[in-house]
Amino acid sequence: MSSQESFQVIFAGVGGQGVLLASEITALVAFEEGLDVKKSEVHGMSQRGGSVVSHVRMGERVFSPLISKGQGDALVAFEASESCRYEAFLKPDAVRIDPSSISMEALPHPRTANIFIVGCLARLLPFQQRTWEKVISEMVHPNTLEMNLEAFRRGLKVSPREAQ
Repeated sequence: MSSQESFQVIFAGVGGQGVLLASEITALVAFEEGLDVKKSEVHGMSQRGGSVVSHVRMGERVFSPLISKGQGDALVAFEASESCRYEAFLKPDAVRIDPSSISMEALPHPRTANIFIVGCLARLLPFQQRTWEKVISEMVHPNTLEMNLEAFRRGLKVSPREAQ
């Protein structure tokens, strides 16, 4: 991503999967790295397992938080059905990160799947690992910090194209 471009990510899943945490971490990392960031989220019935979606747009100058259809660079889907629902928002060459291809044995704990997936996404973005780890450290509960950092580091080893 050059300084003149923007990068647009859609995070989609259902309540309880950590969609909002993953999108917030990504937005904060981009902000910490000096980019303009806009974020929008919809989490209506998320507490009851309903759909959750978050748009994150980052770049030198971003004017709207919403990603237009056909303009998304990446879809981070925590649920297969949600992946289908938001595929119309993607560019033809966009990257999809789908956790169905992730072996649960790769995770330090099943509840760290969202941070593992953030690690996969991090490979697409030009941000420093220490910035990601700083933001993760600020966002997750101290009791789960080490296993979340381990999940992130394991995710960094997986190409987003392998996680499709």
